[in-house]
Amino acid sequence: MVYAGKTKSGVAHIGVSGRLKDRNLVMWDEETNSLWSQLSGEGIYGKRKGESLKLSPSVFVGFATWKKMAPKGQVLALTDVRAKIWHYTRQDLARGALRRGHALALGLRSQGETLAIPLAFLQKKRIVTSEIGGKRILALWLKDEMAPLVYGIPKGAHFHLDKGRLVQAKGGAFDPLTGKPFGKTASRPASPLRRFPYLPVLLKAWKTWYPQGRVLGTE
Repeated sequence: MVYAGKTKSGVAHIGVSGRLKDRNLVMWDEETNSLWSQLSGEGIYGKRKGESLKLSPSVFVGFATWKKMAPKGQVLALTDVRAKIWHYTRQDLARGALRRGHALALGLRSQGETLAIPLAFLQKKRIVTSEIGGKRILALWLKDEMAPLVYGIPKGAHFHLDKGRLVQAKGGAFDPLTGKPFGKTASRPASPLRRFPYLPVLLKAWKTWYPQGRVLGTE
């Protein structure tokens, strides 16, 4: 998950507090020692209680896939950071759950609404559409890349996967990995699809924070 490091009250240098709340990590900021929910991005204690960190679009993929998506992208060096090996593996992603049986999901928020897309459900469907906060979204699972992706799409638009392309019913095809169009439309160059921000989360943790939120596949 990627948050912008600035709120209405200024810059926030975020670190790990070592605490947990409702099955999720609690963060802190160096400026005020306020505590923040990793999952919701909200200040939950201290001077910044009630403020929110803005979620930025990102993708939860392996490094080889990332290099395909952004061959000229920058890579953050962690040589001076104490870090443990990330505990999600390709096998975890392939079955949509951690080894301990905890289901993984994509968590989405917009205009006060929340939506969880269980990874196992997305893997089964491969492509699903829904709405959240008045916005239409399309979620994809690319098995070869082990990549879950979410895009914002126009209302009324319909897409399907065909031979490695994301094809729009009214014409036009896109690279499902990057959202970039193939070729041009008859009248003007096609615009790329915009990524819709999501959080890779444990479904139990998401449902604890948002008990009234929608969960695809259970409606």
